[in-house]
Amino acid sequence: MRVYLIAAPEDEAEAEKLAEYLKRFGVFIRAEYGRMSYPQAHTGEYTLALWSRNAMMSSRQMMLTNRAIDAWENGQLVMARLEHGLNPRGLGDLEMVDLTFPAARQHRYHDVLNALRAMEDDRREALRAQEIAAVEAPVAEARRSQDVDLSAAAPGVSNADLMTSVPEAPREVVVASPAKSASRGFPGLFLGLVLVLALIAGAGYWVLSMPSDDPQAVVEDVSPVEPPPRRALGETQPTPSAEAQLTTVRNEIAALEDQVALERRTLTDMAATDGVNGETLIRQREVIAQLEANLEEKQIIELELSDRFEASAATPPPTEPTVIEQARPLNGPVLWTALGAVVLLAIAALFARRRRRPETAGNAPVAEAQEDTEEGSAPAATPKPAQVLGEGHDAFVSYSHANAETVLPIVQSIEENGITVWIDRDEMRAGQNWAGQIVRAIKSSDRFCLMCSAQAFESDHVRREVYLADKYGKKMVPIRLDATEMPEDIEYFLIGRQWIDLFEVAEEDRLDAIQALLSESEN
Repeated sequence: MRVYLIAAPEDEAEAEKLAEYLKRFGVFIRAEYGRMSYPQAHTGEYTLALWSRNAMMSSRQMMLTNRAIDAWENGQLVMARLEHGLNPRGLGDLEMVDLTFPAARQHRYHDVLNALRAMEDDRREALRAQEIAAVEAPVAEARRSQDVDLSAAAPGVSNADLMTSVPEAPREVVVASPAKSASRGFPGLFLGLVLVLALIAGAGYWVLSMPSDDPQAVVEDVSPVEPPPRRALGETQPTPSAEAQLTTVRNEIAALEDQVALERRTLTDMAATDGVNGETLIRQREVIAQLEANLEEKQIIELELSDRFEASAATPPPTEPTVIEQARPLNGPVLWTALGAVVLLAIAALFARRRRRPETAGNAPVAEAQEDTEEGSAPAATPKPAQVLGEGHDAFVSYSHANAETVLPIVQSIEENGITVWIDRDEMRAGQNWAGQIVRAIKSSDRFCLMCSAQAFESDHVRREVYLADKYGKKMVPIRLDATEMPEDIEYFLIGRQWIDLFEVAEEDRLDAIQALLSESEN
């Protein structure tokens, strides 16, 4: 597995620690910290982006974000958060691995590794599905071509009619002579079948007759259970369970947090009070520092106890009896009765096969064709190729679903006037392929229509779609739904574009204004 690690220059030390951890598990790391730029990842290389306040305030912030969006577009992005703070614009809705707690950060590195492994498993499943489709495609295409050829040979006539119109070849009946019947080897085949069945029955009888070695099957002692002995005077208390320890530690953490908050308020009041000397303030700060150190120590203990409690709570499910154990009571007469029935059925099948007349191989295809074209059977329909999502649309509409009541009627009016539109009406966010569908729809559309509003400017999905439209050189068509000021990172992509303020246009004139804007964007 190859990983391209990107981070802000100020986070290089933390990124190197994470890289060293991943290398111990066979991950090949290539790192870049934005001193010059963030180049494209290599083929088959996943991108691991570390996000922090340093990345948000860095002058390379836009390059880092755009590089992460490129990886998200290909389904090869894993993000990890080093500290709580501002979310990356355009990526804030994505799930991030939490590395914000410095004391437990190395314990969370394994979550990053698991996220990369899950992505690698998904990629292998996709490649396996492509291989299966590549093998099955020629067979389906051959069948489709055969159906098309039959339909073209006789227009207006179904494939079933063509098959029934084929003259039936004369059947050749082979009469078996007595010499051939004697040489068919029926007694030898019968004896061999009986021998095989006898061996299978003997093996099954031996398996079912074996004594069980399951320790749970041993008869338990039915003697009365003695009560536990009383604890002698002065004897130490038993060690509390992990759950009780975890509860105690969490109560101590809550008490420490309250105490820290109280001491901080006290420090604030002392600082605002005249006459308090500096030594008193210093001692108060030392008290707060000591309490925070105790709080951090308790949080580490809480993390260890939580892991221990989860491990102890995972009890194995009760074992169910196996098939052999369930069938063991049926041993004996029932088994041999079933064996006798199988032998009788085998003898009957052999005699029935012996009486049946053989046919020549040349008649088999005709018989199959006749069976497929019996009366009442419908001819197989020619399969149609699957429609590619977003193929051949005039415009891709990017909007916030909070504005659906305003946007969807506009889109419906545009479509009624002959303009094909791709728009996400169902808010598809589930599954692993929705990002790929959005990307393909943008790439295959002629224009990118952005419905600007306060909600759209706050949407990470809209920001990503704007970036992808600019990346693929789409014609931008901004339509403002309200008077919200456009953010700088959105305005950067719309400089020099003609737009309309829809909120200032009368409702009966909106359709004409939008169509005029779309027509201007064609030039």
